[in-house]
Amino acid sequence: MNLMRVNQIGERGLVFGFEDPFFTNVYVIIGDRRVFVCDTFCGSESMKAIVDYLQEQGHGNLPFVVFNSHSHYDHIWGNSYFEGAPIISHHECPGLIDSEGPQALIDYAAHTKGDVSLVKPNTTFEKRLVYIEEEVEFFHSPGHTIDSASCYDRRDKVLFVSDNVESTMPYLYQSNLQLYLDTMEGYLEREWKFLVAGHDPVLKDDDLLRSNLAYLLKVRDWSLDIEDLPRKARAYHFHNIATIGEKMEAKDRSKEMLAHLQNAIDYLAGQDETDQTRELQKRLESVIRS
Repeated sequence: MNLMRVNQIGERGLVFGFEDPFFTNVYVIIGDRRVFVCDTFCGSESMKAIVDYLQEQGHGNLPFVVFNSHSHYDHIWGNSYFEGAPIISHHECPGLIDSEGPQALIDYAAHTKGDVSLVKPNTTFEKRLVYIEEEVEFFHSPGHTIDSASCYDRRDKVLFVSDNVESTMPYLYQSNLQLYLDTMEGYLEREWKFLVAGHDPVLKDDDLLRSNLAYLLKVRDWSLDIEDLPRKARAYHFHNIATIGEKMEAKDRSKEMLAHLQNAIDYLAGQDETDQTRELQKRLESVIRS
């Protein structure tokens, strides 16, 4: 079992950290009447470890409510373990699982942890869903993906943002940067003591959030100098700008944007050729040609 650690935050929050195939958090709130499980990682094995731990701690009699922060496989593959439980998400999430989930099962088969089947959320919302008596709020927070949603524990002041905040930079699967910027500004306006991201240690300050926001602002304005990025982060940035270009109408692509994409192509042309650099260059060139 690849359970890495259990970290208590606040009076009723538990963060379960998994390290294989990559560091990932599952956030659990022990409510008065329910246990809320935020994201279900890569399969039933990981979820069984969490439930076994909760039972050992005397929380086995409470019903589960599952929350999927977005449709990506490493956040939903454990859904099937919670048979009969409410599984909550933004209303865009089930459709994305339908369209992208079967291919992910093939592409990332090596990442499965126990049994995996595609179980979609059965309770969806458009803007927010609140369990008032539990002081737990789920709300739409588009950014990393268009269906991204977050969880806020109003009692403990814990904000679970999943992959909307990530080191060293956000990873984009949608092109509406203004929506993402609005989400990040909203995070800054909330009162929180702990911020739980999908793939980083629990945060007690807003440094990474502000760093991600600064990056997104520069991408929006196409003012980012590629050479200013850490070398290891450049491939992530090239993925991001390719995604923006692919999802944007040709008429909406500014001269500044196209110039930035061309700079990225020129940079990649000067690097050692790998499958990754070839694929990124191909994507960027396709955007410029279209």
